[in-house]
Amino acid sequence: MLASILNTRPGRIHFIGIAGSGMYPLARFLALKSNKRITGSDRSFDRDQNIMLKRLLEEAGIEIFPQDGQSLDRKTMLVVISRAVEDTIPEMMAVRRHAIQVVTRAQLLAQISQSMQSIAIAGTSGKTTVTAMCAHVFRQAGMKPNVICGGLIKGFSRDERSDSIVVDDSELLIFEADESDGSLVHYRPLIGTILNITRDHKPLPELMDIFSSFARSCQQAIIYNQGDPRACECVASLGPDIQKVGFGWSRNHDVHPLRHETFGWGSLVTIDNMGIMLKVPGEHNIENALAVLAIARSVGIPLSVIGEGLADFRGVRRRLDRIGTSKGISIIDDFAHNPEKIVASLKTLQEQCTRLIVIFQPHGFGPTLFLKDELINTFSTGLRDQDVLVCLEIYYAGGTVEKTMSSRDLVEAITERGKKAHFHADRPAAMDWLLTQATTGDTIAVMGARDDTLTDFARTILARLEAAP
Repeated sequence: MLASILNTRPGRIHFIGIAGSGMYPLARFLALKSNKRITGSDRSFDRDQNIMLKRLLEEAGIEIFPQDGQSLDRKTMLVVISRAVEDTIPEMMAVRRHAIQVVTRAQLLAQISQSMQSIAIAGTSGKTTVTAMCAHVFRQAGMKPNVICGGLIKGFSRDERSDSIVVDDSELLIFEADESDGSLVHYRPLIGTILNITRDHKPLPELMDIFSSFARSCQQAIIYNQGDPRACECVASLGPDIQKVGFGWSRNHDVHPLRHETFGWGSLVTIDNMGIMLKVPGEHNIENALAVLAIARSVGIPLSVIGEGLADFRGVRRRLDRIGTSKGISIIDDFAHNPEKIVASLKTLQEQCTRLIVIFQPHGFGPTLFLKDELINTFSTGLRDQDVLVCLEIYYAGGTVEKTMSSRDLVEAITERGKKAHFHADRPAAMDWLLTQATTGDTIAVMGARDDTLTDFARTILARLEAAP
């Protein structure tokens, strides 16, 4: 198992930027699945941020070092980096000084997945939730999957805590396959899934090349969204030697609902005359469940077992995650950051509340500039007249980036289109505004990616509301 990476050569594996959403699950997986010494560093830990995550890594036996390069030496077997790691930081200088082998997170995950019987979940939206849903269904079927997910799956670990990984004794691996850095082309899964393809991180022609390459690399089956023309295009040229299973809303699609009804914080979906109750909200989660149905059916899991697993699924942290309610005001923590995710969240939340107040923190200067027009259009068309958008300044993770725009630019454009939008440069200012404006019947949704402290901010909003007279 994992022979191509965890060879007999002595040494440790060190993760630079270990707090990244794609890095820490992989590091913990290796720490628990192998006998290698795993270490890591992250600039957020050096700033005394992400303390809970640091504790989670240390509980897995991972040693955390300052990101100053002092911990690296010639005995280090391998260094793993993410696309967020800059070549000029002290640790990368130490890597070159000691001639240490370097791989990207995606290259490492690709080697791990190729050494196992893998199911790769890909798409520009929904892959974390589908990975988590799929893991629940396969566990319900007694298949003991190993899981590497980009989010914390609720109630999935043995002690019922949220977790992003599961380590078991089978050779089956269900994992989230990311396209944002082009790494999707590295994977060769037995079964691959394409949930959707929308402009995010990269131009559409480049994304189409990436997803088409991924589809061709699948060994046994490809599961794809038949309602997404781009996903259909990626699988159209595949030969008869690979099983193709589609899912979608139309009765012409391979896996589809006969009926569906959304209500409250869940849905009732009818597949082949069997009703399945989902505990997660919105039509986008029904579509996620259809993808899981298609995956599970392709390996022969009975529909009744699939339904039990989907009904037991409690969701993923920071995916429309209910923090609490105070004085009739509900607080939601949500990962939505690209237009497609934001649209799905707005639609779902608007069904639940009189007025929606969105606290949005864009997740990086480059991505925000790339999606500027789409973000402006998404909020301008997606917000109702009574809804309000509050934009925090763009998230800055450190390093050398060109701060060529501000969230203020988004707010000005959205305001010009007739919607209520405000800019607050920091969270205290946004908090002061909220305490004077939020009222019974409102839902406050904190949206944004990459910055785990947004969850803390959502909890602080709840606490401040509870303490207010």
